[in-house]
Amino acid sequence: MLDHSGSTTNVRKLVDDAALALVRDAPPSLQFSLLSFHDAVEPITDWGESISTVQPKLTNAKSGSRTALRLGLLAAQRRLENRPGNRAVVLFTDGRDSVGGPTQAEVLRAFETSHIRVFAVALETKDLDEAVLKELTEKTKGSYLSTKQQTALADCFRQLTPSLSKPIYRLVVPIGTGSWPLTLTIGRDPQAVSLRIPHP
Repeated sequence: MLDHSGSTTNVRKLVDDAALALVRDAPPSLQFSLLSFHDAVEPITDWGESISTVQPKLTNAKSGSRTALRLGLLAAQRRLENRPGNRAVVLFTDGRDSVGGPTQAEVLRAFETSHIRVFAVALETKDLDEAVLKELTEKTKGSYLSTKQQTALADCFRQLTPSLSKPIYRLVVPIGTGSWPLTLTIGRDPQAVSLRIPHP
């Protein structure tokens, strides 16, 4: 999801190109859908569209004066929550929410309960709400990358590719299973790793 508010006008082409490169260079198993946010939230592409159709849609996407950051995050979460596999939102912004709507706590709860990670790329400006982005990425087990240099934004996006490709495993153990504490063994000897799981 890309910040297309007025303050990003000077870096929009850089960011759009970096987002396209992220989509182009990602493993074939990953699917992307692009959203932009400004005064409102605008879906740009559907899932799995080819680069040849994504580029003109991204170029022609609208811009606005305000920043609907929290509305954009909830829109992205809703597009992802029923999709299979490992799910993540990649966010670019240089500012803070100026539209309102859901609270930060509501956004965090939506992402945490649906197990969707957030990866944020930020351009450091006087309006950037760094604390909000750090909290969001830390609590969803994503990552936060920021730079003061416009020309370094493309490199920030490139750094995300390995993290997006990394599988995430979640173990679900029914409360009534076995006797506690449980011992989980992963792998085979001699490389096996054992984890002791206390009663929840």
